[in-house]
Amino acid sequence: MAQELNAFHGVEIASVFYSDYHKKPIIYPNHAAATKIIKSFRKLSVQEQSKIMVTQEESVKQIIKKMKEELQKIRKENRFKELTNKMYKLKQEGRSVDMNFDELNDLLYVIKEYLKQIHELMKAKASEADSTSVNHRQDTMVH
Repeated sequence: MAQELNAFHGVEIASVFYSDYHKKPIIYPNHAAATKIIKSFRKLSVQEQSKIMVTQEESVKQIIKKMKEELQKIRKENRFKELTNKMYKLKQEGRSVDMNFDELNDLLYVIKEYLKQIHELMKAKASEADSTSVNHRQDTMVH
């Protein structure tokens, strides 16, 4: 759990676990780092300490929320890729693919996104070509 909190929240964290199965406590991340973190925590006022402390339940809820957001993002990316593949399949086969209205609407969105990207690339190339021709004209005027 401590590793997940550190990874997901980027906070300094130290934990000490005692177990009947181990002679020594398990310390995360290591003894020196845990000692440093605990000392800096004890230097804080009681109000500051209570403000930054979270329960295990709160931290698990935060992790679940972030993971759900990440899952939603991945699902959206996968849907975009799936529709992109369908778009190319339509182009290659030259005939319609069995799709319902919602899928066609989503496909239209994907096509519009690709057209935007193409338009932006064309704009970038045009401005690059303009700047190159301006530099070339300036060079020829100097000589």
